[in-house]
Amino acid sequence: MKSKDLDLARDLLVKQVLNSQTLTYREFASSLGITEAPVINKCTDILEKLMYEDADNQRPMLSAMVIQQGSLGIPRLGFYQILNNLKLYQGEEFGAEAIHWHQMEINKLKKYYNLEHNEK
Repeated sequence: MKSKDLDLARDLLVKQVLNSQTLTYREFASSLGITEAPVINKCTDILEKLMYEDADNQRPMLSAMVIQQGSLGIPRLGFYQILNNLKLYQGEEFGAEAIHWHQMEINKLKKYYNLEHNEK
């Protein structure tokens, strides 16, 4: 994976934060022009690398802006597993606790990126 891919993904997700819009994995892939199989694997590789970068730089998780399609509106199971590995979340990977953590992270993203954007 090229660093250009990560930069494009990061720019896309920051715009999504500023517009208060999440993306499904399919929308994320489409926005980045990822069309060759395995599409979801390529998306998750990018999102995981962003998570590690964000953790290393003590930023909120931009990957939280990409959610699974369906009624819960939260990221897939792997998102929470990586958070667990990073010691950033120790709860359930689905259900009320995961939904709550995700919403709090979205709020942190909005605060962080709106402040950063306004300082420029």
